[in-house]
Amino acid sequence: MAIVARKALLPLLLTTAHGGADSLFDHQGQQPNHLRVPAETNGGKSGKSETVLYQEDFEEGTYRVTQPGIYRLGEDIDFGPQKSNDYWPPFSLWHKYPPTAYYLGFFAAITIECDDVVINLDDHTLSQSKEFYLVQRFFNAIELNDRVFVQNTGVASLNYQSTDELVKGESGQAGSIVKPKNVVVKNGIIERVSHSGIHGNGIIGLKVVDVHVRGFEVSGIQCNGCEQVRIKDCKVGPSSKEVPVLATFANARFLDFYAKTLIPHGFEREADLYKEPLMSLFDDEEISFADRPNVASSLSAIFDRLHKALTLFRSYHVNGTLPSDQDEEELLLQAKDVFSNPTGLPDGSVIYGILLNRLGMPETDENFFGAGRETKDVDIVNVEISGLHASPVEVAALMTEENTFIQGVARDVIRIFDITSDQMRSLVASFYKGNVLSDSYVALWKLSNEFYKIRVYDSTCGNFGSNATFDMNLKLYPSYQEQTCAQLGIQTDSTLTGRDVTNLQKKYFGGIQMTQAVYHWATSPTAMGLDSLLSSPASADSLRSGGRHRIVCDHDTMFHQMQGVIGLKIVEAENVRVINVKVNDLRNTADFTPWVCSHKWQIQPSGEDIKAFALSTGDPEASTVKGIELLRSEDVTIQTMDISSLVSDEGIVKAIEVIGDDNDRTDHSDDSGIKFSKVDVGDLSGAKGAQPLYITSTPLQTKGISFNSIEEIDSSLRSPRVVISYQAVNAGPPVPVNTAQTDPIAMIKAVTSLDTNDKIRAFRLEVLGFFKTHYGARFEEDANEKYGLTDIIPVMDRDGVFTDSIVSMLSLLDNNSLLYHGSNVCVSDGRGGDSSCTGKLKAPVHDFSISFVVGPSGYTFHGAFGSDQGQFSPAGNYIACGVYSFEGLSVPGRDEESNVMVKYFGECPLDLRPIKTQGLQSMYINCALESDLFGKGVATGAILYNFLDPLFVIDGVPVPKMSLYPTMIFDDIVLDPAPIDKQTSLLTHTLARIESNDIRFNFVADGTYKTRLSAVEALPYPKIHHYTHESVVLFMKRRTSLKTDEDIHQLRKDFLTRLKDEFFISAIVDADQYDDIPLDGEIDLGGGNRIVGYVVNEDANQRVLTKETEVEGIAMPGGSRLHEGGFRLVVGRSGIDTIDGRAAFGTTITQGIYVIENGSPSGDSDAEIEFYSLGLVELNSWSTSIVYQRLYSETYGEGRLLSAQPMPKVDPYGIHLKVSGALVFGNV
Repeated sequence: MAIVARKALLPLLLTTAHGGADSLFDHQGQQPNHLRVPAETNGGKSGKSETVLYQEDFEEGTYRVTQPGIYRLGEDIDFGPQKSNDYWPPFSLWHKYPPTAYYLGFFAAITIECDDVVINLDDHTLSQSKEFYLVQRFFNAIELNDRVFVQNTGVASLNYQSTDELVKGESGQAGSIVKPKNVVVKNGIIERVSHSGIHGNGIIGLKVVDVHVRGFEVSGIQCNGCEQVRIKDCKVGPSSKEVPVLATFANARFLDFYAKTLIPHGFEREADLYKEPLMSLFDDEEISFADRPNVASSLSAIFDRLHKALTLFRSYHVNGTLPSDQDEEELLLQAKDVFSNPTGLPDGSVIYGILLNRLGMPETDENFFGAGRETKDVDIVNVEISGLHASPVEVAALMTEENTFIQGVARDVIRIFDITSDQMRSLVASFYKGNVLSDSYVALWKLSNEFYKIRVYDSTCGNFGSNATFDMNLKLYPSYQEQTCAQLGIQTDSTLTGRDVTNLQKKYFGGIQMTQAVYHWATSPTAMGLDSLLSSPASADSLRSGGRHRIVCDHDTMFHQMQGVIGLKIVEAENVRVINVKVNDLRNTADFTPWVCSHKWQIQPSGEDIKAFALSTGDPEASTVKGIELLRSEDVTIQTMDISSLVSDEGIVKAIEVIGDDNDRTDHSDDSGIKFSKVDVGDLSGAKGAQPLYITSTPLQTKGISFNSIEEIDSSLRSPRVVISYQAVNAGPPVPVNTAQTDPIAMIKAVTSLDTNDKIRAFRLEVLGFFKTHYGARFEEDANEKYGLTDIIPVMDRDGVFTDSIVSMLSLLDNNSLLYHGSNVCVSDGRGGDSSCTGKLKAPVHDFSISFVVGPSGYTFHGAFGSDQGQFSPAGNYIACGVYSFEGLSVPGRDEESNVMVKYFGECPLDLRPIKTQGLQSMYINCALESDLFGKGVATGAILYNFLDPLFVIDGVPVPKMSLYPTMIFDDIVLDPAPIDKQTSLLTHTLARIESNDIRFNFVADGTYKTRLSAVEALPYPKIHHYTHESVVLFMKRRTSLKTDEDIHQLRKDFLTRLKDEFFISAIVDADQYDDIPLDGEIDLGGGNRIVGYVVNEDANQRVLTKETEVEGIAMPGGSRLHEGGFRLVVGRSGIDTIDGRAAFGTTITQGIYVIENGSPSGDSDAEIEFYSLGLVELNSWSTSIVYQRLYSETYGEGRLLSAQPMPKVDPYGIHLKVSGALVFGNV
């Protein structure tokens, strides 16, 4: 209860608490603004001086301060009201907690709803209870207003205009937000809050003193459009690192509250004319979903299933309660998949330490409010912002042509990527794959439409905001009557105004929005793939009626634009002083951008390109970190500030960002912009770069900034989150299933989760869809159902004409070729600092592929790979898609070995190229990967086929030995891992036959050259990839054992001799004839053919990720650099004759030395490895080179290097490398 404690009068407290000179506001030239003596308070036994608050004062709900006064905590407050009502405001208290303000639940522990208030935490802690923290995902500990948002902002689909009549049975109007004056918050701790510690709008006179805000998820202190603000002697951070759920949990909670509570409550109170037909909708209306066509569920059953999933998940999370039967176990597993937060970090678009913003929402929200410059007269003094860590999740959603999102009740976008059968790999085979949340979205939209027909307008094509489909679009679906709304419509309630109808939507269904096309895609078993929603419509009428949708990214679940982690942000403010402020330990672990947001599809046969649309025009900012950000502000002084230890795992770091006003130049006649004094910046680490100062147009005095260590290059050497190596040494090639000695279908069912014919067929449909969009292939419309699982499927060209190319299922499971195994799994935190590896060496890898085999006539690829112009493939090339199953794989963080399945999709045709000097043929591997356990990734590497020493001979035809050393790299933030697959060990008895290497180093080069001028198409690697001339001399003397010019001369002479004797380059008669050419010079062989020293550019980020021995796997610390230097021959435009024939322009041959940092057996010194080319390095048909080299190390002995160098990708950001390979020693 609240009691009175008479300690001091309010004016005395305010003027003496921190010294007379430090009154509430002490801006230069401004008189102190003292608070008035309070009138009576509104709690318990109250008086005029002070009200003491205890836990029991919060049991009913939010403590609403409606009278001036001092409010002091008498104990720690663990806020979690109305547990018996599932933590929602009960109907009986709607007079106190009106739904026009509390539609998001209890959004605050304390609200300030009058002037002249002091909140004295009195060294106590104000926090959410642990369970309330789980369930109430929108919560500010102290809200400085009577509601969260100003009018027309926030969750616009739920917010009310000031003149709207109160709903839910209360009389009166919604009114406008209360904006108090003269508020103090002081002396204590605010922690464990799911949104902000202190939040407010339009406050005049705010003082926050000696407060520590921590354990928040959005902002520590936020005030929008506030004046006379003083934040002094405060700590902000660390942010919460125990966030239990993703935003989807809040989305489900709101939908459940509407479906199970608000809607039935409202329907029961409708007039008798409507009550019974409305209530009957729950049980009478049924839906069968596209992925479960034979199961019809009532709307009630769908909503009940969501409610049960929430209950199971909550009981498991809070109490550890386990499911009671198999149905509950499956439902809980699905709930974990949808709701669990694997990182424990905030997943929203941004986290701020302190945000002083324009009035209303941040400007990146679509409903921002205000004219700017509302924030003024701000002092931030003696403040530390630290420990802000977040992992923002960028979400892909669908939007109609009128910019209407497909969304839920609280403006939560429907995560389209998560509910497609193939995770949008192909679009044409991207069918609806529902979960408890998405099914409920569909059901609620169905309910809203049926409600509209009964209550407002008896028509299938109403004008509810939830229905973005007009009558002209009904013609797209033959099952609907082809009549106009006027012909069908019967108006049932002429008394409703347009605003009444809008408020009915808010009252019952919130912001639910969907189109008939999306509903059809989710519920019809005959619906086409997602491409049918994204392709251009046949008519303008269809376009206007929501017939076309777009994929939209650059936002989180609540459609907030991605911003990352920001220590201090000030927007459109004036007269701001930031004095003695420290910002440190900010970290962002988010993906730079999700796969789906950067991918491009091509729909066939139209050839239309589909790409996600981004909200912003600049670089992706989900993974960005900023120390301080100043937007369109003036008269700002930053004095004595330290910004340090800012880290972005995948993005860019900006210590200071200043964005000026590009339109208003009137204030730039003097230096009144932004002034810096004694600002120290250091310890910045960003994978995409680190900038101490980023400025646009505002004039600055920057001489007061000093820069310390800016770690831009080393930060990009981070380790991927998951690295898996696998290999085959002297194994057999793939065998078609109809010639295999084992039953591959039975094998697939035994060792993968594709354990039924229907599941295998569904996966084959994904693959056929991938062949369609990525390569432009065409098949018979019913090909997947028409042909058996082991049948050959004929392929048609772009025009629908049958070709001699085929799709066939292949297998690596023939008894004679089972020598294929995985050896190591390394899991890191994304930066290499906390890596751990474990592996069951020689764990069998089962590989089942569905392959596109190019026939004797060749095939022209289109789609995303070949584009409209097309790329011709000669006979014999093939494209492999399929599944790997790692049998009994050990994974760090999991207690037991498991069978892990990974899907792969070949993004480049496999093209055999000869290495004639060795009697070998090589092939490049480049596959996109999908795994429930590891997320999305890539597999790259190379394969060698040995025909000189075949595995065996059949009818005089040699079957070559196959050796491959690919590496799987996953860099997703993995959501809740899939359950462990059933253990199957069919082939353990064969393990003794598996060969492996003694030592293997897996390396990549994935850097970006920040230029686009490098002759990439003709000479992708010899140009910008290499430093030349004197660089090799410096490299050898600094990093290798070749310390003298004589040693380096001998290396070059050995290289020249090898070119003459092994590659038969006739232009070199005698290696000694070039002795007089300096080491930093070049040897010209004529015809543009040149030999020169080189060193690999460090911007390539060439590094070793993992090292493997026969007994263990090791993650190299931070990604150990793989230095490379030596001499190279680059073939000129005239070409040159070699043992392999006429070498084409751009072909290279090299010899030199690798140096692996910390590569010695003990890991405390470098490893030096000599190398030389065993074959020409030349581009194949798909602009990819295979590198095959002999290695020698005094430490590791004889070895080989096998790597793939695909054509670098060029875009506006630079040239991006994608090199991967392995150095192997022993048994090569």
